Formats: sequence, structure tokens, C-alpha cells
Amino acid sequence: MSSVGLQALLLPLLGIHSALAHHEVMGLFEIARVLGASHRFASSDPGSAPSTVASP
Repeated sequence: MSSVGLQALLLPLLGIHSALAHHEVMGLFEIARVLGASHRFASSDPGSAPSTVASP
């Protein structure tokens, strides 16, 4: 098989691999974002949260 034929077969596989890797990296960023938000929420002071009830 010529190198051109081999490249023609491997390029679509490389594209699929690249898309899957991108999806995994974005998933890791989403997990990191959620964990960071959870940590900020857990470490915040109870009195520092904005109140939804209007004070008189």
C-alpha cells in the first residue's frame, strides 16, 4: 500500500481521535469548574450569601 493510501485511511481516524480527545478535555474542564464552584460555596461564610428577603 502506498503512503498516500495509508494517509487517506488514517486521516479520518485521526480526526475522530482528535474530536474524542477534545471532548474529554472539555469534560475535565467542566468537572474542574463544578468542583471549584462547589468549593467556593462550601467555604463561603453563611452570613455572606446575598439575602433574597428584603429587610424592613
